[in-house]
Amino acid sequence: MARKVFIFLSVLFVSFVLAKADFLNDYLNTKVFGADPGPCPNEANKCETELDPNRLNPLVANIEVCLIEDYCVLEIIGCVIGPFTICAPIKDWIKGGHVEIWDLQCTNVGVTALNLRTLSSSSTEVVAQAFADNIQQSCNGEMYFTDVEISFGDLGAIVSGGSLFYTNSPSSGTNLDFQFILSASDFNEEIPQEIQIPVEDCIINIGANLELDVLNGNKFDKFILCIGFLGCNLSVAFLDAEGLTNILVAAFEAAFGGVMCDILAQSTTTLDNQPGILNIELDEFNEFFNNISQGTPDDVLAIDANPLGTFGYLSSTDLQNSMDFSDDDLIEIVSVGLNDWLGQVDPNSGRLVVNDVIEQLLGNEDGEFNIDLVNEGIILEDTIPLQITNVTIKLTEFNIQGLDTITAFNLMENNYDQGSVPADRMKYTLNHTMFVDGITFLMDIDINLARGDWVTYSPECGSIPIIDCDLDSVQLSFQFGLTLSVVKMTASIFSAFQPDLLDDVQVGQILGRDFRSDPLEALRETSRCLAPAFHALFFSSLGLSIDEIFDPVSIIPDSSGLAVLITNTINLVNDVGKSAFRLAAPGIFQGSVRPSLNEFLKDEVVLIANLDNCEDYIPGQIPADELYLNFETGTFSNIYPVINDVLGNFDPLSSTDMNDLIQVILEYYSAQVDDFPLQPQTNAADEVIPGFWETKGQFNDTIFIEAFRGNGLYPGDAFINAFNFKIQDLDTIYTLNAEYFGNTQNGLSMDFSFGEKNGFDQPLVLSMDWRVKVDNPPVDRTITQMDELFTFNIILGGIDVELDLDQILMNIDYIYQLRFGQLQTTPCLLSVLEGIAVVKTLVNSSKIFAEVEVNGMNPNDASPPGGSNYFQESLFYLQKATLGVDPSRQFKAMVNTILDNGFADTMKSIEEFDTSVTPATCDNADDPLGSIVGSFTGFELPNITGTVAVCIADPTETPLNPLAAEAEVIGIFDNVTYFSFQDSIIVDQLQGEFGTNQDDATRNGILQDIVFLLANQSGTPLTDAFYLEEIDDGSGGLVEAVTLYLKLNESNFLFDLFDIDPLVYTDDTIIPGMEFEFIDITIKGIDRFVSKSKFLDVLSDFVTGYAFGFTEANPLLVTINGAFEADGEFVGDAGGPRIREDFELDFVVSGLDLEFEFLAAINTGIFQNLTLGHFFGVSAGNQDFYIAETATRCLFSCFFENGVSIPRLNMSVSELDGPNLRTSQNILSVEVEDMLDSSLKLLRDFYIDAIPNIAYNCMRTYFNDILREKWEEGQNGACPTDPAIEELPRKDQLFRFGSSEGIRRFNDFVQENFINGDPKFQLWNDIMESLTMDGNNLKPLYTEEGLGFEDAELVYNGVGYGQLTVEITDLTIENFDTFSRLDIVVPITDEDNFTTVNAIRIDGPTVFDFNLDIIAKNVFKDTPLLVNNLRVKMTLQNVNLGLEVYAVINVTEALHIRFSSVSDLNQLPCLLVPVDALRPNDFNMSTDSLALEISCRDKCEFPQFESLANGGTIISDPEDDLSSLVNDAIAFFVDYVEGTGAQGLIDAQLETAEETCAEILGILSGLLDIESTDDADIALFMGYGFLSFMGVFSIGTMLLLPYHKKRRKKAIEDFVASKK
Repeated sequence: MARKVFIFLSVLFVSFVLAKADFLNDYLNTKVFGADPGPCPNEANKCETELDPNRLNPLVANIEVCLIEDYCVLEIIGCVIGPFTICAPIKDWIKGGHVEIWDLQCTNVGVTALNLRTLSSSSTEVVAQAFADNIQQSCNGEMYFTDVEISFGDLGAIVSGGSLFYTNSPSSGTNLDFQFILSASDFNEEIPQEIQIPVEDCIINIGANLELDVLNGNKFDKFILCIGFLGCNLSVAFLDAEGLTNILVAAFEAAFGGVMCDILAQSTTTLDNQPGILNIELDEFNEFFNNISQGTPDDVLAIDANPLGTFGYLSSTDLQNSMDFSDDDLIEIVSVGLNDWLGQVDPNSGRLVVNDVIEQLLGNEDGEFNIDLVNEGIILEDTIPLQITNVTIKLTEFNIQGLDTITAFNLMENNYDQGSVPADRMKYTLNHTMFVDGITFLMDIDINLARGDWVTYSPECGSIPIIDCDLDSVQLSFQFGLTLSVVKMTASIFSAFQPDLLDDVQVGQILGRDFRSDPLEALRETSRCLAPAFHALFFSSLGLSIDEIFDPVSIIPDSSGLAVLITNTINLVNDVGKSAFRLAAPGIFQGSVRPSLNEFLKDEVVLIANLDNCEDYIPGQIPADELYLNFETGTFSNIYPVINDVLGNFDPLSSTDMNDLIQVILEYYSAQVDDFPLQPQTNAADEVIPGFWETKGQFNDTIFIEAFRGNGLYPGDAFINAFNFKIQDLDTIYTLNAEYFGNTQNGLSMDFSFGEKNGFDQPLVLSMDWRVKVDNPPVDRTITQMDELFTFNIILGGIDVELDLDQILMNIDYIYQLRFGQLQTTPCLLSVLEGIAVVKTLVNSSKIFAEVEVNGMNPNDASPPGGSNYFQESLFYLQKATLGVDPSRQFKAMVNTILDNGFADTMKSIEEFDTSVTPATCDNADDPLGSIVGSFTGFELPNITGTVAVCIADPTETPLNPLAAEAEVIGIFDNVTYFSFQDSIIVDQLQGEFGTNQDDATRNGILQDIVFLLANQSGTPLTDAFYLEEIDDGSGGLVEAVTLYLKLNESNFLFDLFDIDPLVYTDDTIIPGMEFEFIDITIKGIDRFVSKSKFLDVLSDFVTGYAFGFTEANPLLVTINGAFEADGEFVGDAGGPRIREDFELDFVVSGLDLEFEFLAAINTGIFQNLTLGHFFGVSAGNQDFYIAETATRCLFSCFFENGVSIPRLNMSVSELDGPNLRTSQNILSVEVEDMLDSSLKLLRDFYIDAIPNIAYNCMRTYFNDILREKWEEGQNGACPTDPAIEELPRKDQLFRFGSSEGIRRFNDFVQENFINGDPKFQLWNDIMESLTMDGNNLKPLYTEEGLGFEDAELVYNGVGYGQLTVEITDLTIENFDTFSRLDIVVPITDEDNFTTVNAIRIDGPTVFDFNLDIIAKNVFKDTPLLVNNLRVKMTLQNVNLGLEVYAVINVTEALHIRFSSVSDLNQLPCLLVPVDALRPNDFNMSTDSLALEISCRDKCEFPQFESLANGGTIISDPEDDLSSLVNDAIAFFVDYVEGTGAQGLIDAQLETAEETCAEILGILSGLLDIESTDDADIALFMGYGFLSFMGVFSIGTMLLLPYHKKRRKKAIEDFVASKK
């Protein structure tokens, strides 16, 4: 197509090649033209002309030629006859003849100047004249004259013959003057159809200096002399007839000029009357022009209706996934919005806004768009062969100006109007219209002259057949301009467009291209990035009309006559072509431009469809001063009138407004976004009702909860359904204003109002439908059969919204980095914000109502319908209280406060959005807005429907048995230590103490006793939670029972234990000063779990079981109190008193049965490396004890993965009375209170039988989630390696036993819980009994691991006496439950802060029966190893043990003691680190009698036990020496404690404790298991015995006492001897 277009241009501009002599001569001068090929190449293809005097060029015809000049016929002496002169004009000499020329070859061709002018013009013909001055050439060739008749008067001749001729370059050459005629039927309708160069109007003045070789002696073939009356019959040879030759030369020049004119004439029409080369080219172009100018649009509607039949590459699936514009109002609203914005008049410039946008896009104020065609690789050129040269015209640069003169603008319209046919909405086709006032096209043109067919030689390229050489070509460049006025363009574009395929395309890949510097490449890159979303893209119509084409202009490099010629030539072209082109333009665009565009779109867009071809957007290229959106000037300054005058124009006749925009945007999201909750409401004809919205699909049933149907309950429908949330009259915005705000370029202010339509009040209505249906309820339910449908409405009128924002720093570079798929997410939209300042927010509604409409109930009735149940009655009175009643001022103020603060909080969340979030990280960022409900209430509403369904469903998994639950603990047996409940003596004792009590109607378990006992005490958080009161015993009487009372709005012992915050919620974000709290809970009869009691029932290594049962005759009475408070501002009383709503919820639980299993797998290696400070703290001042903040996290850090859970939870209730709700009615009305109360009772009826499922599915899961969460917190470093111990003042760093509040409370607890009572010590002795008795049988202790020490070094005064191993196993204790004194760390006086008394008394007789193994290594002389396996039975009567000790302990260092230091003897030096001073003041141990029975089990190698080796038994009685031995032992201990030996040892150990501990911990660093060491000191161990009250060790020491005395004596003697 490009060639055909340029043929037309080339024909019209071909005269340019003759315009500049220097340019033309540069081409002509060096070349040889002809003879073969050439104009007259050979005799077979010779040139011929007739010497007709009537056709002689006037310039030639009047040249005077002399036959004879001063010719003397006879000269003897002087001229005898003559001289004669015969001269006449050439026209008088030449009477006719024929001339032929061949082998014509010319060189040194040149021309001085050329010009063109129009002689005449009409609608059918234009006559122009061309001038060529001083044509120069040097030619030679063969010439033949045939019957050339020359005569003058009565003298003449007829000549025939041939001759070689040649010309020399003259000082002045040939002049050419010829006319050409352009003709057409009507130039107003068509371009020139024919071009003619009449030969008769061709005038050539030849100044060739022609020479004939006849002058060199050659003769003519024929010479007939004609003389007067004699006639022409005398044939003679012509000899040296110079005059005749001159005449022939003149005749030849005339003939040569005729040949040149014939050549010109034959370029238009050949001798056989066929079109010449110029007319051939013109005919070809006319054919093409006629074809393209007849182009018509495709059938737009047919293509839109049947695209699959039009586009073979379009699949049905792709078409189905494409946007349907007929069913998508977003296209219309976007179209209208763009058209109203861009098509409005800028009041400053008086022109359409689109022109300003174009100028900004192009980066200039002229609307200039420039394309360098050469650099873009676009070839627009054509070559015309003119024999002497091939003229190539090439368009090198294309510039359009005036794109900013648009006067009409309409985009994206999908209605297609075909005359009287009603406009149809097309599915895939959009129409576009644009009128431009004036467009100027500037074209840079190169004209290249290359060798033509007649060129046979040039110095640069040599001789033929070299035809590809371009070294001898020359070029001329100039600029051509053409202005079109009132250009009207229309387009119908079909597009199968699937926008979601652009989700991975960056905005900058489409909008961020550099259209300013390289618009074509930017367009190409953009099209490649859009390509994946277009399954088809096609111009089904492309219209263009031009009102007027102005006279063109040209700009040439110099002014040497060239400008005049080009101007005249362009004017000629304009005269003969512009009208036809103007008329043909619509057809050309439809028939030529449109197919080319469609081919381009198919190849470069549709068939690419691969993002690999899409160039990435490169960030960081936007200049700093253009980086942020400017709301003050530029494009945005033109948006405000659109918002205020167009979108804010709410005239019903307006094409669109903000209400329409909201409607279509919501419709778009409803259709395109799956999780968008709303859809438009429709009428009976399925037509969308503007402004009416409702929930869709899965969002429709906001709440749908069914009653529990297990065990055949509720065979019919039984459910509560909240559904069909509706928004009515959302299209009632009646004012809208936007403007620039602030002192920078980045501020914006907006305000609008809801609640009015067409001048009438039209409030916004928010409603929710509810249905409660109950069919065939169980007979024991309080609710009766019903089916109620009712609606809650909130009606808001006169809503005013104001928003002022400053410093909206929207980073354009970030916008361009976003992917289109990210534009639907709030975090990604906000990621482009680098800052925003919210200056003002306001939402206020002047008309507020709340109503309840009940279907089938007349609110005008005095009472509810007969047969109504309590729920229906409360519903009736609620409707009656709300319908048509103006709410209180307080209620209106609350709604307005929530609206206003909710909007402010939403904007604040945007303002506070994390600016470090970028488009690259926004996908995983938190949504700062959350749900709409959450934003306006401060709460996230739970998924009630799903939660209820999950909770009441039959368990989907079988509860794990203990071993299966234990098996879920991963990898605990691989080189780690763990705590086993099955192997723990302590757990075994506790289990025996608290016991398992099944189906026992009396309170005889110690667990119940403890609860009852706690209720009798006070002064601690634990004891204060229980108290005694009389309650109904179920039969009309009263019974004393324990009540559990917990404050829920402050810390309590349960909250501290499980690290739970008080149940107080404060947040003044939405509601000023809001505080919601559960104040307390009271459970009466907590001690009466007499039907079942199980505690620490060991089921496996890690699983223990628990159970509590309450009979129906012993119900639990539960009361929960709470309150809601807010500032007076919430109810419209700013500065007034706070408003408060108290509520009470009570219910009675009968037949509660609770049983659960608890799994705890503890890594003891981790636990032992924790310190006391991880769990406990000591406060300054009163030195009270408290649980450390890290206690829970550190405890959970000790569990293995999956090592803490509740694998089984069973709970059931036989009857639930209530719940009953009562409020203070300061905020809630009595009707609302009754409605809530009846709803709670309805839920009770629905789910009382589902409690077992709820307990297992939800309660168990909830607790396990908490346990898992706590475990994860502990694993994630929440438990610090070093405890965060409170730094105490210096005076509080030493622990004061006398004034410590912690010690006081500890002693009070022991006194009140274990000592006081009737009889005293009853609880303590019960515990001791449970430790030592299993029912009526003695309980063996230390059956697996013994009590004692191994290989302890006996060291005294630095002298070693061997190693000793002592172990006690299989211990039973009889009558250990006879304590009559128990003092533990009791301060001796309140003033003495560091001295305490520790004492116990056991009345007995207490019998200790145990195995005693004593192994002595190197203790006895000459006997390296002695083994003694004894069975000892020791009976003690009235045992008294007392220790008064002075201890100064550093509290901070004490809290750093690791648990490993307590549990492992090798780390006992660490226990002494915090002890600054330790002094046993007094120690006493006595017993009234001691009976001892010793027998040998295996080996008895001590000398004292030789008699036992043979099976003997030692049985003591009071007269035996044994009592003396005991007295000696006691005396030794008292003496040792009161003497300096023990104190010196203690002091020495205190001095080295820190160093020794550090060494031990260094050895243990990185290990979980504690290794044994061999550096224990038996004397130090005795010191530990004092502190630990280890009477068993005292017994062992007593047995070794005699040997110890001897060794002591020997050591003293050795020491004295060494000093001598």
